[in-house]
Amino acid sequence: MINHIIKTKIYILGFFLIAFSCSNNSNETVIFHFSKEEMKELNKTGKVVQTDDKGIERVFIYDDKFDKVAKKTKSDPKKVKEKQEAEKKRLAEKKAAEKERLAKKKAAEENRLANKKAAEEKAAQEKQLAEKKAAEEAKRLAEEKAAAEAKRLAEEQAAAEAKKLAEEQAAAEAQRLADEKAAAEAKRLEGEGEYKDGKKDGIWTYYDKQGVKEKEILFADGLDTLHTYYSSNGNKLKEGKMVDGKEEGNWTFYDENGVKERETEHKSGQEEGIYTLFYDNGQMEVQGPYANKLRIGKWTWWYETGEKWKEGDYADDQQRDGTWSVWNKDGSLIEESIYRGGEFQSKKKY
Repeated sequence: MINHIIKTKIYILGFFLIAFSCSNNSNETVIFHFSKEEMKELNKTGKVVQTDDKGIERVFIYDDKFDKVAKKTKSDPKKVKEKQEAEKKRLAEKKAAEKERLAKKKAAEENRLANKKAAEEKAAQEKQLAEKKAAEEAKRLAEEKAAAEAKRLAEEQAAAEAKKLAEEQAAAEAQRLADEKAAAEAKRLEGEGEYKDGKKDGIWTYYDKQGVKEKEILFADGLDTLHTYYSSNGNKLKEGKMVDGKEEGNWTFYDENGVKERETEHKSGQEEGIYTLFYDNGQMEVQGPYANKLRIGKWTWWYETGEKWKEGDYADDQQRDGTWSVWNKDGSLIEESIYRGGEFQSKKKY
């Protein structure tokens, strides 16, 4: 396939042609070299085809009117030689220029390649530095993350251990308090005291749920002989003997300040027998027998200073009966009154 057609006007000079190109709207003089075979073909057909090293085909068309001019030129060897020398020089200059151009092009290419290589090396260095920096940053972040995770785990472990320790301490404290409470309750129920021959002996002390002394029991040979009860402030409340859990015999009662208030005899937990009431100074105030929670028999009252004040009898139904007498502190009789079945009968003053 013909890639390029050059329409020319040709001068035939031996094996050289001077062609005037008419392509691309320009007139350009170009000298081409033809072999013998190409010259024969040109003379025979009026055209010749050449293919250059780039594979481009050129078609040369012979115009005989220019041949005459070429022949005229050929008839002057000197001019032809000068022209050939000039053409040779031009070609040499062109070749030199082309060589210089190629050298410059090669130098430029080498420079471009060197710059490219330098740029690539710089880019590689920058990439290497960036990768190194990225690796260092990744390592730093990983180390920070690992340190933070280790710190978090350590804090969690410390918190868990602290919680566990606190729970263990709380459980131990709760157990201690429970043990103390159980011991206190056992102590309260069992009391504290001494044994003799395997039996309780002497004073045993008992406590309430708050650990305050509640009572004391005097034991002899394992048997309780005296019960003493106390108020929360430590003062005596009452004292006497218990039988089957009930008050029995003589009992003494005290007020909240520990001052003796009264003494009574009991049977099976009930007041029965002599009842004695005391002033705060310890002097007897009144005394008489009780039966079925009723006053019976002779009852006597005293002044706070100890002198007899009055005296009389009660019938079984707690009604005054018989003579009732009243005295001054000096012992002189003030009056006497007579009762029958609770009814007043008479009075005598002195």
